Order: sequence, then structure tokens, then C-alpha cells
Amino acid sequence: MTAEMRRSPSPWGELVNRLFRILFANMGTKFMAVVLAALTWFLMYKMTVTTEELEYTVKIVPPPGAEVLKVSDIYSRAGLGNYVRVTLSGSASALAEARNQRIVQYAIAGEVSADRPITVIARDLDFHLNPGVDIVHVEPPTFTVRADKTIARRLTVKATTEGELAPGHSLAYEPLVVPDMVTVSGPESVLEKHHEIPTQPVNLAGRAESFEAERVALVDRLDGVKVVPAEPVTVTVSIRPETVTVPKSVTFEVQATPEFLSQYNVKLVSSYDPFSFRVPKAMAAQDLKVKAVLDLTDPKFAAPGEYPVVVRFDLPEGVTREGETVQTTVTIEAREDTEE
Repeated sequence: MTAEMRRSPSPWGELVNRLFRILFANMGTKFMAVVLAALTWFLMYKMTVTTEELEYTVKIVPPPGAEVLKVSDIYSRAGLGNYVRVTLSGSASALAEARNQRIVQYAIAGEVSADRPITVIARDLDFHLNPGVDIVHVEPPTFTVRADKTIARRLTVKATTEGELAPGHSLAYEPLVVPDMVTVSGPESVLEKHHEIPTQPVNLAGRAESFEAERVALVDRLDGVKVVPAEPVTVTVSIRPETVTVPKSVTFEVQATPEFLSQYNVKLVSSYDPFSFRVPKAMAAQDLKVKAVLDLTDPKFAAPGEYPVVVRFDLPEGVTREGETVQTTVTIEAREDTEE
């Protein structure tokens, strides 16, 4: 084989050489073409106009000494609050920047009152748009704001309860609250309609004895109303057994010294119908034992005659007598000596 034959390239080598020459020929021209293509794409991206709908949160700022009561005729949902839908027109790059700032605020100017609603034109809000971005449409086009002055006022604290007491028991009187009044601040239109503020419910379930509930919080049921300062209260609950009225005749017992009883006889001048007693429901009426005592231990009774005496009733625990203090008249007579 001659040396000339050994030097001739193979068909595959010739193909590689041709591709190499094609790829790397006129490198400057090809580089400029790539640069021009990229620049054209960038300019088209910047200049192409499109539209996009974005949601803007609307923050309402009331004037000093006032607060917002209600914002209506506007979109609202959890996590976003009040918001409007804004359709914007502009290049893709400009719209991309608009997505970063989607909070707009409306500051109320001047005096406010609950009966003077404010109509806001949504398009007039400052959406912080960069040059080249235009507003096409805002939905809703308007919304309404109601705000009111903030005032301070003293309200009575009212205790609230929940649950049923133990059977046969009831409240002796309304629960006692300390302090019984608190200072609150809130919208004038709300506070002018209320004179009380309730506590969180105190649980009475199964209770049969009086108790004291400390650090009971007040209920935030009044829109925008705050307690100043926000101190809990103490609620004292008095419980007594439920009772029924039982009429009963009583036996009068004379209480005196042995010397007095050995010298005198005591007679009642006044007569009485059966007395009325309040008895716990759990006590059977037939088990009621009552004693009426005429206390004649005072030395003023140590002589015959007629005397007014206040009757003292000895009653079982939980039993009370209905009616006013009883005063009767007794006749004290000397005993006649008896001979055997």
C-alpha cells in the first residue's frame, strides 16, 4: 500500500470536517444574530400589552378618635378582608411588578357619625401603579363605609349564669358583682343604646351551696366596645334550698328560773291561728318540729300582772317563719299554797 493511499481521509472524516467548517465559519456574524434575536425578544416582552385581574386588599383608616363600624357593598373573605378586583392593562413585565403591591388604603377625612355613610369610588383609590400600567375596570365600582366617634362611658356589670342548680335549691338573690360598674370605650352609636355589659356565664350546674367565682371575664358582645382597663370581676352566688309554706300550730314553752315556776302560774291572754313556716322541700312537713319560747327570766316579770312578751321561735336549720315579730300578752298569777 502506497503512502499516498494511507493519507486519503475516510468518508466519515470528510463529513466531520465539513460540519466543523460550517459551524465555525463567520463566527462574528452568527454571534451578532443571536444577540439581535435576544434583544428583539426582550423588547417584545417589554412592549407587548396585556390585561390581568388582581385582588387588592382595602384598608380603611378612620380619623383620630373614631373607628370603622362597617364596610358594605365590597368583596370580603377570610384571610383577605375587604377587597376589590382590579383589571389592569400593561406590559407583562410592568404587570409582574404590580402583583407585588396589592394593598390599598382609604383614609377617612373629617368628622364621622354612624348616620352618615361614606360612599367611596374604588377607581379613585391609589393602587400604587407604576408608569405604563392603566386601570381598565374596578369591581365593585363603589362601596360604603360607616364610622363613628369613640367615646368612654360607665356601664353596669350584669352577672350571667348557666346550668341548673342541684335539685331542691334556688338562688337566694341575684348574683353580686364586684366591681358593679366598669368604664368602657367604643362607638357612640353602640354605647348610647346599652347601659349594661354582661359577664361570661358562671356555671351553676349541680351547685347546692353558695360560692364565689373570681376573675370572671366580661363578654365582648358589643361591637367595638372595650373595657378600660380590661379587669375581670368577682361574682358571688348565694344559694338556698327551695322551700314550701307549711302551716303549723305550736306549743308555747315558758322559760324561767325554777324559783319563778314554783311561785307563779303563766297564762296566755292572746290566742293565735297556726303560724306559717318556710320549709325546705326535702323536709317532710310531718317532720317539722317547732317550739315557741316565752322568755320570763328577766326580773321585771317577778310579780303578778299582765306583761307583753316577744315570742322566740326555735326552728330547725333551713326553716324560717313568715310574718312579722310575734308579741303576746301573758298573765302571771301567784300559785295558791296547797296543804296535804
